[in-house]
Amino acid sequence: MSAQDARELIVLAVSGTYLRVLASKANVLSQEAQVKQAGATFKQSEHQYQAGTKASIDRNKSFVEYHTEQQRLISLRGDLLKQTMQLARLIGLPVGQVFTLSEDLPAQVPEAVSLEEALKLAFEERSDLKAARLQLKAASEAHRASKAEYLPSLGVNGNYGVEGINPNKGASVFQAAATVTIPIFQSGRVKADVEQADAALSQRQAEYADEKGAVELDVRQAYVDLQVATEQIAVAIENRKVAAEILTQSLDRFAAGVTNSVEVVQSQETVASAERDYVSTLFSLNLARISLARATGQAEQFIPNMLKGN
Repeated sequence: MSAQDARELIVLAVSGTYLRVLASKANVLSQEAQVKQAGATFKQSEHQYQAGTKASIDRNKSFVEYHTEQQRLISLRGDLLKQTMQLARLIGLPVGQVFTLSEDLPAQVPEAVSLEEALKLAFEERSDLKAARLQLKAASEAHRASKAEYLPSLGVNGNYGVEGINPNKGASVFQAAATVTIPIFQSGRVKADVEQADAALSQRQAEYADEKGAVELDVRQAYVDLQVATEQIAVAIENRKVAAEILTQSLDRFAAGVTNSVEVVQSQETVASAERDYVSTLFSLNLARISLARATGQAEQFIPNMLKGN
């Protein structure tokens, strides 16, 4: 049971790092789109400046925004590379090994089990709780055995054979005996054994109760994280949609000469912020899913299916 629990912890550690790499990959892809958008806006400002329809300040603001987005992209690519190295180190690959994850950050919102079902599953399947339960059972049996030392014991033994100088004409012989042992002068030793076993049993009972409370806490915390992330992802999706609409309107207004580059830059920042919030919330949602799987003792069965390649 302890070995199985260790496997669950390894699965949780690897999958958490794996999700972080996927989130960094999503941030890089999003930032590449932001750089492309900022570059297009800068080119448009440059053309309008050359045509004399825009002031140099609009062109310069677009220029700064474009290069700011490029700097963010360089930083995010560096973070992705370092996190990929950490994943390689965690799974036993050479740190310099170049590899690419085939899947994207899971975007579906799952239907979670109820809290009562999750708690029941955890109490039945958590390997560390099973180990504590077995240790408690062993201590209980040892306690019963120590009390049994007060009881008399009955022993029976015997033997049968052939005796003589000729094996073919030997005489059959046998012996049987029975003994009854009554522990008259061992009460002190037996009492000490009982008290020692009673203390060990009390310790195991306390450990089991503590382990059960820790398991319940893990499940409840993971369940709260999952509920919060599920609500946040709905808000992030709507916020992302509205931010994209605002940017489209700002670009149209800028192209028509109704507004300057300040509004476009602000809209681009809004879109970038909404994209970062969306990826962060999506990462939190999937992290809550694997945390709940670990809390219920299902990490090794659930997580590989959840992160199955496209």
